Amino acid sequence: MPDAKQVIECPQCQRLHEIDLNETGQRFECACGKWLDVADVGAEAPTAEAGVGGETQKDGSATAAAGKQKANAWAALRANWKLASGVGVGLAALIIGLAFWRGPQFTLGSIRFGGTGGLRAQQPKEDPEVYLRILEDNSRVNEHAEAAAKLLHMGDAVIVPRLCQMAKRPDLVSRPTVLRLLGQKGEEQSLDALVGLLGDPDKTTVFLAVTAVTQIGTPMAENLLRREMQSPVRARELLPSVAAVHNDLAARIVRAALAEPALRTQALQEIAKARLSKCVADVVPIASDRDTDEAERVRAVETLGALDTPEARRALIKLTEDSIVGWKARQILDAKAAH
Repeated sequence: MPDAKQVIECPQCQRLHEIDLNETGQRFECACGKWLDVADVGAEAPTAEAGVGGETQKDGSATAAAGKQKANAWAALRANWKLASGVGVGLAALIIGLAFWRGPQFTLGSIRFGGTGGLRAQQPKEDPEVYLRILEDNSRVNEHAEAAAKLLHMGDAVIVPRLCQMAKRPDLVSRPTVLRLLGQKGEEQSLDALVGLLGDPDKTTVFLAVTAVTQIGTPMAENLLRREMQSPVRARELLPSVAAVHNDLAARIVRAALAEPALRTQALQEIAKARLSKCVADVVPIASDRDTDEAERVRAVETLGALDTPEARRALIKLTEDSIVGWKARQILDAKAAH
């Protein structure tokens, strides 16, 4: 039998092996651990070598190339794992740092994390009791305004109840400041204390208490004011305080007074004095109504001139054609043009 030798390549490690084609069925192990088989090529060794054997060798070479590429990729990854790990740790640290710098805040002991300041000591919370005691001290008048300003921006639950207690003390020098502060706070829980002051003998106290109730502006506050103003005499006392507050509740109360003939003249005066522009639409019909008393129409025109809003000015221009109050409307517009 002729000597038929062939060199084959291990598809796993690319080692070359010389085999004898006459030894069919032979298996042997490569140094890399891969078992290789010698194909049974029969008698036509040259044909097998040129044909099927060639294709086998070609397929083996392709498989070997793919395996080699994969092995090289794993080798590169193993070689650079330290670099990749370092980059990953750096990115993680950067993300955490940004979260601490710009993200939500949380507090650990006296240290506050997050927000725009990163890591910083937390400022101690101010005690409202310090400023409440200042307001209770008649000898510290010069500090009352500053104490009230501090308390205005604090949300401690103890503040309003303490202010209500102080508001009932006629001997307290800071009583007007306390009443103004209750109105600015605008909390409904202070209404009980304020309503008890609406009959106070001191007119300033009554004025400030009504103003505070109007500033609170809730439905309960509105019901309280309407109940107090059922009497025209009482309404005349309270209207100046209500009109001085430029909110929706004040406009509703004054609007109701305009509807009452006994209160209309005073309501017009208070609207003009307080520049309550929310009532322009309620004054225009009075100035335009030919069935209304001429003197009252003139007062309504004067009120529109005092309000000095675009809506009031349009109404005045239209009223210049009126045969009864047109002269007053022209007089007001000419005075404004001169200035």
